[in-house]
Amino acid sequence: MDRILFVDDETKILQAYTRTLRKSFKVSTAEGAKQALAMIKEDGPFPVIVVDMQMPEVNGVQLLQHVKKKYPDTVRIMLTGNADQKTAMDAVNKGDVYRFLNKPCPPDEMTSALNDALTMYRDKKVEKDLLENTVKGSIALLIEVLAVAKPKVFGRAQRVHDYTRRCVKQLGYTHTWEIETVALLSQIGLITLSDSIIDKVLKGNPLSEDEQAIFDQHPAIAKKLVSNVPRLEKVGDIIGRSALMNLKNVSLDSEIPTALRIISPIMDLMAAQARGLSLPDAFQAIESSGKIYDHAVLSALQSAVQSHQEQKVVELNITQLEKGMILAKSIKTFSGALLLDAGQMVSDSLVARLLNFAKSNEIDEKVFVTINKP
Repeated sequence: MDRILFVDDETKILQAYTRTLRKSFKVSTAEGAKQALAMIKEDGPFPVIVVDMQMPEVNGVQLLQHVKKKYPDTVRIMLTGNADQKTAMDAVNKGDVYRFLNKPCPPDEMTSALNDALTMYRDKKVEKDLLENTVKGSIALLIEVLAVAKPKVFGRAQRVHDYTRRCVKQLGYTHTWEIETVALLSQIGLITLSDSIIDKVLKGNPLSEDEQAIFDQHPAIAKKLVSNVPRLEKVGDIIGRSALMNLKNVSLDSEIPTALRIISPIMDLMAAQARGLSLPDAFQAIESSGKIYDHAVLSALQSAVQSHQEQKVVELNITQLEKGMILAKSIKTFSGALLLDAGQMVSDSLVARLLNFAKSNEIDEKVFVTINKP
């Protein structure tokens, strides 16, 4: 039976929903926004949430705005006795409400709306599963090409992705596929740059005016590359807009995608560390840079970096490597050529590649990876 969460500050109304709808749906109720958020965090997310507009402390629009941000797959319905135009507009624009119902809502009308919402939820879930399964191979291919063509850039992309993954975990986000994909592919435009420019960027050295102009094109290049992959058009669009986050005093309004709010301070932190700054000095540098950051993201990033420091480096044989491990030291051939940069995540194809080089006696069979301290 499908789960529906009703949120209202009036107990009798919630009891009425339970009585009239319990035969068709698994009804859960919450008295106010605070209880609703706690229930969603513990037992959710729910396929559908029905929220009353007029509630004390946190109104319905504010609650749905939060649900939209953290649980975007949940279908959102607004129920109110004050059907003024502004309320409706706020509900649709801020909370991305699927349907707007007036109180009192007849049981048959409510049942119809809930069934429509559940159909939409199932359709979105099927589409999401299709997206993740069919696109996953394309993303893997792009990353493998990057790893072979530009191992240093691949290492940079993996570090951005790792910090992003840690940040969204700290922030408590549950739907992170799009954010993490943006992070992973955000550096792919660097594949067209010369090694000299890439080396300067990775070492934190200043670029000439011409070099900076070339470097600044990489988000647009990445957008073209990524957008050519079916169903990655939105990811490509977000990456293409990342140049906006390099501007000082940019306003963090609702038009800035969540992925860019997260990746922007990560990139700036990595650039500060590349210049040789300690971690505290690097954070101080980005906070005093004149750019505007999402404070919640900065706090999450600091926690993420701290957890990253609570890891230790161990030496393993190539045959002991496991998917998801992070290389702690760069791997070079005996002739001195860089094969893989530190910070790269171990994959099955990466292990196979290392084994081939080891069999040819071109690299040492021992590698260094980071693992969490016990």
